[in-house]
Formats: sequence, C-alpha cells, structure tokens
Amino acid sequence: MLLTDGGAALAVRIREEVAAKRPPILRVQTKYGAYFDWMAARLAKFPTLSEAERDKLLITDSAMLDSMLDNPAMDVQTLLTYADKGLSYEVIKQLEATAGQKG
Repeated sequence: MLLTDGGAALAVRIREEVAAKRPPILRVQTKYGAYFDWMAARLAKFPTLSEAERDKLLITDSAMLDSMLDNPAMDVQTLLTYADKGLSYEVIKQLEATAGQKG
C-alpha cells in the first residue's frame, strides 16, 4: 500500500495507528456503542427483521427488550407488537405458559 500510494497512504496509516493507541474512552464509538452491538447480535436470531424494524426495537427500553428476547415464545410479530406498548406482567406470564406448552 505504501509503495503504490505514497504519502497519502502513509498519512492514513499513521492516523489509524494513533487512533488504535488511544484509550477506549477517547476512541470513536459506534452509533449505539456496546449496547447496539450486543442487542444486534441477539436480534440476529430473527433473520426476517428489516433494518427499520431492528432500529425500532433498539430504541425500545433496554430492560423490556432484554426480557422479550429471553422469552422463547417471542417471534418477530410479537416483538414488534409489544415494542410500542410494552409488556405487562400478565402478558409475560401468558407468553411463558405458551412456551411451556410448546416445549
């Protein structure tokens, strides 16, 4: 790379090395940071989610999204339905009972 692009490539390489040596607090973070990466990995088990639907779920309350993803009875449609209005205790118990009957 350095041999073909010369000074411009050297400048890019130096910027990359300087950025890599910064402490974690000073590094450029992704849009949602570690939370986004963690939840995006958990939402990957729902391959039919579009990017807009995934973003809608990622702005949902984190505790509620976590409890929804922990529930084995959740499917894409249920996730999207309860992302707007939230889960009540009764709904969680109903979903757990449904999951118990399936498994």
